[in-house]
Amino acid sequence: MRVPPARFSALVFALAALLGASCAHLPTPKEQELAENYYDQGVLAMKGDRPQEALQHFQDAVGEDPALPQPHNALGLLYWWSYAEAPKAKAQFELALKLDPHYAEAANNLGTFLTELKDYAGAQKAYNQALAQPLYKTPFVAQVNLGWLFHLEGHDAQAERTIRSALTAEPGYCVGHRQLARLLEATGRTKEATEQWNRFVALCPNSPEALLHGAKIEAAKGDAVGAARDLEKCLAKAGGQPVARECRQALSRLPPLPPGSLTPPPSPPANGELGKAQDLGAVTP
Repeated sequence: MRVPPARFSALVFALAALLGASCAHLPTPKEQELAENYYDQGVLAMKGDRPQEALQHFQDAVGEDPALPQPHNALGLLYWWSYAEAPKAKAQFELALKLDPHYAEAANNLGTFLTELKDYAGAQKAYNQALAQPLYKTPFVAQVNLGWLFHLEGHDAQAERTIRSALTAEPGYCVGHRQLARLLEATGRTKEATEQWNRFVALCPNSPEALLHGAKIEAAKGDAVGAARDLEKCLAKAGGQPVARECRQALSRLPPLPPGSLTPPPSPPANGELGKAQDLGAVTP
């Protein structure tokens, strides 16, 4: 039987695609192990505020195993936080999700990224994708981010319900208390906001955000030295996170300090023992 030309062309294309897939290089167990090790080293460099080193490690991980989604997620965060290259960041988040549509952490990170770009429809879709994953270990993170998105869209009652629901599931999630405090401040409920700020600081006293909040209180009281100390600690701990920009800006607004009033900033932590590849998650700044 004669095959019609159009159908024959489609058949040739399909066979060529199958042949290409069969000839594609699959990473060996050794390459997969190297990719995970490069990824773990990149995470340590990123947390130590060494973006160039992190970039190299993540690219090396992709070179060893292009199908491993975690380095692409990490590259998305790195391009976003450290290099302000939005198109590259978005492409990496989307590639991570293309490789693994169930990768909840990458979906949450894409949501926070799109929130910053004010693409609220895209952000909500990404958060819902994260929350739809039954194996997502920290759904309260995406739920708080989704609640903050509702606030940005002007739906404050829905925002409060969503964030409080997340905190009911995980009362120790300090960032949830921080976002609820911001929401309550924005709606004029100062006393309730103060209670949430206190819970946030009590749960995460050494987090960059808590140090920034403490510095603002100290600056308002006229304690510029105390504020500067907290802001320097914030910068040391924040690494490439967006909160580092806020701490740097707050530090620049302080009046000149007496010589020798500040102690040197702490040294960055030494590299620890590498474990298995871990996920990076983001929260709404």
